[in-house]
Amino acid sequence: MTCKVENLGLNKVVWMHVKDGVYRILSTHDIRVTADERMSVSIQNGDQFNLQITEVNAQDAGKYQCQVTAAKVIVRNTTVIIQIPPVITESETEGQVVQEGTNVPMSCAAMGVPLPQISWQRQDGSLIPLGSGKYRNYTTTYTAEYVDSNFTITDIQKEDRGIYKCVANNGVGNPDERDVMLNVEFLPIVTIPRLKHNAAKGGITELECVVAGFPDPFVTWFNQMNEEITDFGDFKPMNVKGANDEKTSTLAISTVRPEYFGKYRCHAKNDVGQADAFIELFEVSGVATANMLGIALWTLLASLSSLLMA
Repeated sequence: MTCKVENLGLNKVVWMHVKDGVYRILSTHDIRVTADERMSVSIQNGDQFNLQITEVNAQDAGKYQCQVTAAKVIVRNTTVIIQIPPVITESETEGQVVQEGTNVPMSCAAMGVPLPQISWQRQDGSLIPLGSGKYRNYTTTYTAEYVDSNFTITDIQKEDRGIYKCVANNGVGNPDERDVMLNVEFLPIVTIPRLKHNAAKGGITELECVVAGFPDPFVTWFNQMNEEITDFGDFKPMNVKGANDEKTSTLAISTVRPEYFGKYRCHAKNDVGQADAFIELFEVSGVATANMLGIALWTLLASLSSLLMA
């Protein structure tokens, strides 16, 4: 900061820092008075007094006053605004677990100089149309120190679960981001990729169902006599966790016996409720198996013949 004084004579130039009504003397002429070693004063051409501050921080913001006491006090003020990159404070909505059909308030507050603008995005980067559709009651509150963005997701459904990203940007440095994970509790959903599954006696096979739900459902397999199947003998149930609150449950049968044919039930249960789906295991006869092998062999020979003729 520069302060140029004409006709100074024997008068002294004083630099002061004024913040929150408190006056702090920094220097008299070219002598540093403050204990803050980041500050220094240099004089050019006998009439220009330059105040320099190194390693500037937020506390250096405020009014700086160049003052000369002569017959009357002459003052020149310079206001310094320290730009600060945005910082998102802890969000009250972080890590929520809610039930389907409820209204969910979302909140995100940020600080910075100048005050940042806040936007909301989904995990894929798409902007949320705040104030429309199911995203209601959108408000933005500004104070001297922070900005607070709020909205409500109405009648939340399982499709609304996932990560909501709060982004604060004020053009200083990089934007700050905060991921808000929103888990929605919902009933298990059980789907069967193949409703009918064929197998030959003495062979091996595997039944499969896909289960979705939150909290994570517990999956149980039942046989045609409604008996629970455990990891024993010819049977081995297994679960593989996938994405989007889904998992694949399989029931491996190492040796298919005649009494194993019939309907099997994939049962899923969590704290919200339970659901079932059925899959039928039926026998492929020896004739049918031979016909299938014959068709496969004929197809293979036809393909080889085509390759040789090419």
